[in-house]
Amino acid sequence: MSKPLAQRLLDIPLVRKISKKIYYEILKYEDAELSQLFSPQKVVLGGIFKGMKYPDYESSGSPLFTKFLGSYEDELNPFFTETSTIQYSEILDIGCAEGYYAVGLSMMHPEAKVYAYDIDDIALNRCRAMAAANGVTDKIIFENKCEKSTLVNFKFSGRGLILSDCEGYEKELFDRETAVALKNCDVIIELHDNAVPDIKQRMTDAFKDTHSISFVTSRCKSQRDYPLLATLSLPAMYQDNRFIEDRNTTMDWAVIRAPKGGLNNQRNNLH
Repeated sequence: MSKPLAQRLLDIPLVRKISKKIYYEILKYEDAELSQLFSPQKVVLGGIFKGMKYPDYESSGSPLFTKFLGSYEDELNPFFTETSTIQYSEILDIGCAEGYYAVGLSMMHPEAKVYAYDIDDIALNRCRAMAAANGVTDKIIFENKCEKSTLVNFKFSGRGLILSDCEGYEKELFDRETAVALKNCDVIIELHDNAVPDIKQRMTDAFKDTHSISFVTSRCKSQRDYPLLATLSLPAMYQDNRFIEDRNTTMDWAVIRAPKGGLNNQRNNLH
């Protein structure tokens, strides 16, 4: 018995590629529409960067509504809350996208100079626009590619913070040589084990002699976790946990702390 026509069409690579693109464009449209319903002023309403402004309803490489809600990667909130009193001299955001972290951390740490890296020029321009919308343009340096040599040779003037989200390129950036160069830095690395299956062990081996390292795993989220949603009468099509969950797969982060970092590791809520 032959396959149904729809299945036969999806077996054609070009049709499958076009169908996938249409699907993600629909998701992007719905994400932007829900964001407008939730925050007509384009202001982040929850989470650690509450009050941060978006210049428009656009994001780069990740959902938008989760950021307005504050559910985006909120598994990392304990770390950012604990380190909010540290006076970082420089913050490097590798894979800054539209600037959620680069701008948010610039506002959280006004004394720090932030370096925002992204190889996507559209994303970098969006980051510039977000910096301008929040009055921190003069505190952020915008760069394209960050390489291992960038990190090894970077001249930190004090304690540094590094965030990395670069789709598997973390394998090239971080090793024992990099770890030694970053001995006075706290580091958060989003791990892409779909691209590098042994990435967790690689990061453990790289930092075990110079830093303390722990791992954070994404959790399942539901609308019940976010009281802000109770104030919004959502259309039926948006009453779906996928809009507050920023992943459709499990994600891990390496949370790497420099020694004597001003944080009591016994208070560490990240496991």
